[in-house]
Formats: sequence, C-alpha cells, structure tokens
Amino acid sequence: MKSTIARSILLCGLTGILGLLGIACEQKQRGPARRDQPIRILCIAPSTDDAVWPVVEASAQSFMSRFQDVQIDVIAPTTRSPTLQLEVLKTARPRQAQAVCILPIDPSAIRSAVSEISVSGISVVVVGWDVPGDRRDAYCGPSQIEMGRAAAQACEIVLKDRSRTVMLLHAGMDHELYGRRYHGFKQEAPFSGPLEIIREVDCGADRYEAVRLVRSVSRRYPRIGCWVFLDDWPLRDLRPDEQLLPLGVSIVMCGADPRHWPRLRNGEIQALIAYDVQEAVEAAFFRCVRLVTGEAARLEREITIPSEIITYKELPQLERRWEAWRLGQRSPRDEK
Repeated sequence: MKSTIARSILLCGLTGILGLLGIACEQKQRGPARRDQPIRILCIAPSTDDAVWPVVEASAQSFMSRFQDVQIDVIAPTTRSPTLQLEVLKTARPRQAQAVCILPIDPSAIRSAVSEISVSGISVVVVGWDVPGDRRDAYCGPSQIEMGRAAAQACEIVLKDRSRTVMLLHAGMDHELYGRRYHGFKQEAPFSGPLEIIREVDCGADRYEAVRLVRSVSRRYPRIGCWVFLDDWPLRDLRPDEQLLPLGVSIVMCGADPRHWPRLRNGEIQALIAYDVQEAVEAAFFRCVRLVTGEAARLEREITIPSEIITYKELPQLERRWEAWRLGQRSPRDEK
C-alpha cells in the first residue's frame, strides 16, 4: 500500500515538472511578450542652459526615430544646480518612468536618491560621472583613471622640447570623485617625459580656493613648464575676458566643455581631455532599454568611452563633432 502511494506521489510530481517544462519551452519558442505600451525613459541633463542640453535632446529624438517603442522624456533644471537636479530626479516615479538616464552635476549629491530609485524597481543609468558606491544599474562614460593618464600624456605633447616640470591641481588623492584621476595622472607621469611634479596643490574641489591657490603658487614658480588641472575649478567663475595666468604659462585640463574652447584657441589652455558625449548618451539609452526588458543578467554594467587629447590642432574637429551631435548624428569615425 505504501509503495503504491509513493509511486502515485512520484508520478504526480513528475507530471507537474513536465508541465512546467512544457510551459517554459512554449514561452521560449514564443519569445518575449509584445509590449502594449512604449518603454518610458526619463533622461535628466545638467540644465537647459548647459552646452550638453541640445546634444541630449537631439540624441533622444534620433534614438526614438529608430526605436519607436521607446519614449524618452528629456528634462533638466533651468540653471545648473545639484539641488535642483536632485529634485528633478525625485520625480521619476510620479512620471511613471521605467528607467532613468542622468548626467549628474554632482554624483555625490544624488547617491542616496539613485539608490532608492534603483531599489524601488526603476533602473538608473549614469552618464559621464559615475555615482560613488556602485548604487546605479549601469554607467556609460570615461574612465576617470584614463582621464588622469591622458592628462599626463598631454603634458608630454605640450612640453615637447621644453622643461617637463608641472604643477598638479587636484582635490585630494582619496577624493571619492577625483581620486581616480589623481592616481591615473601619477601612474602615467613617469612614462610621459618623464614629468617632474614640482608641487601638488589640493584645492578640495573648491572653485574659489582653486583660483587663490593657482595664482599664489604661480607667483612663486614663474618658470614652471605647465599646470595640470584635474577639473576646471579655477576657471568656473572667471569672466570670458579674464585671464587666470599670464600668457606663456601652459595649462592642461581634464574636461572639454565648449565654454573653454576660446581659451584653447587663444593659447591660455594648451590641451583639454575630452570624450564622445553623444556616444555615451546613446549607450546609456540602449542600457536603459535592456534593463527594462529584463536583460540585466547579461548586461555589461560599465561602458567606457575613450578619453581624447584635444589641442589647438584637434579643436576644429571637435567643433564639427559637437555640431553633428546637436543634430543627433554620430561622430564620423575618421575624425576620432
């Protein structure tokens, strides 16, 4: 009797398993279910008065024209403010977004909100500057270590046949955002010349302190080869016609915002470290779609966009590329 009952239980169990396998096979053959509603992505730019705003808008329009089951809403505060951008980010759920793509002004300021939104089921992809602590679902942008290395390589180009002595303006070797740039520069410096770092100046990522320190230190070292800025801190509040340093003092800087191009053109800056913004934004859109459609397990979580050295010679190419990006077009490969 017990043997009969056991056999009955075993048969029932096998029948149930075979039934589930049959359902699974049928679903696999049918493929993913067809979506009745478009995938909704909320893309948050730094601000509507930022140079990247038209690039993001055009990239979104181009993406939607190719993938008509995707709806991308591009929004941003009217002025560049980490606090205002955070408030926009918090509207992701009321806007019924399934994924968020954000170009952060200050990654540290949005860290908690990114974590909360991601845990709630809305995927978050960060562009340009990664959020510390791996609290996002994916990142698309430059490697900060590679940005620092590129700055050292740029010094070798700028200081060809000149003294390879440099001043390094940084925000601290352990800074959660800029620390990797610092270490990338220090790793590459011995192989780029080699470079002799005369002095390291820590401005704590404070724009006002950066201006004061750069001008003060420069007066004591008037014959330095060049300054390396790991970000544009000392230039953020200068008037367009105001010089930070006397002409003849070279500057290599991480970042290539269009507002700094006139200083590259007139010789105040000798090299900028850039990356393909349009490529990073489009890669982020693709990751948003894949996260929403359940492909997270196979998704590459970090897409690194190569760093590029931009001197006066490369500036016309960069200008043409930005113009293409504003029209939603990719960069011509032969110019990169």
